[in-house]
Amino acid sequence: MKHLAFFFSSKSLLSTFIGLLFPLITQAGEVITSDANGNELRYTYDTDDGPATFAGVNSLASTEVIVANSITDDDGNNHLVTAVGRSAFQDQRTITTITFGEALETIANDYWVFYNCSALKRMVLPGVNYPFQTNPYLNSGIVLVVHPDLVETYQTNSFTSSYRIIAYGAATEVTITTT
Repeated sequence: MKHLAFFFSSKSLLSTFIGLLFPLITQAGEVITSDANGNELRYTYDTDDGPATFAGVNSLASTEVIVANSITDDDGNNHLVTAVGRSAFQDQRTITTITFGEALETIANDYWVFYNCSALKRMVLPGVNYPFQTNPYLNSGIVLVVHPDLVETYQTNSFTSSYRIIAYGAATEVTITTT
């Protein structure tokens, strides 16, 4: 028992031991890349073959942000971007348009995701998943451009029914008025 106590009393030995026991759990990474408009965007992932999360904006070169549908890490592994993380767009006051990829499944259940995005006027959500788990607290005049099969879902869901909804690829706008 003395030997075991000595083994665990050293921080570096303990870290090595944990690293040997759980090598796959501790593998996480970050990718920083630019979108087509020159905005520097940050993504995170937990495993070599798992999905990625849009984590935030490092710097803006344009008021229009395009969140990737997938990213490639330094080892050449491809990760679908299926989520938007907590506070991902917080205090990005100059962004007017955000376009997400088709792989998006969820936007963090967090009041701060779009907090202080005062210039945001348009959000493009072309995927077949309804990503909002809670009220996104978007500007009242925002237009949501959504997959045609989800127009009714956005119109009837209490989180998004007060926003203007346009079917992705449609030439006209549909304005929803709630009573």
